[in-house]
Amino acid sequence: MLLPLFAFRRHESVQRRMTLFNVQAVVLKMLLASEQKQIALETFSKLHKDHFNDAFSSIYQAVQNYYKKYNAMPSIDALMLEANRNARLSQALVVLANTQIPEVSMEQALEVLEAEYTQDLF
Repeated sequence: MLLPLFAFRRHESVQRRMTLFNVQAVVLKMLLASEQKQIALETFSKLHKDHFNDAFSSIYQAVQNYYKKYNAMPSIDALMLEANRNARLSQALVVLANTQIPEVSMEQALEVLEAEYTQDLF
């Protein structure tokens, strides 16, 4: 799919702003911190475990498990309570809790994550 030049430049600008951030962490934190849980769920449904490295894929899996159990999108605090016996997940959640979110929309962060994932495939 070809993007119009203005869309490409906008995407390029967002990517530049996101280079100082771990995009995987930013997307997950934005989803878990969102007060608009329905939008967060819709966005989460577009993600795949393969979008995330080992540390963050454990958070992705924890979100899926939480949703199956409670039929709701969790917060970071809710996941921390669920993960009290899983050291690896707890450590990843602490990193996530301390992640700063840049001034981008969830949609923009998701676009950058998908672009990174696509680049990693090649």
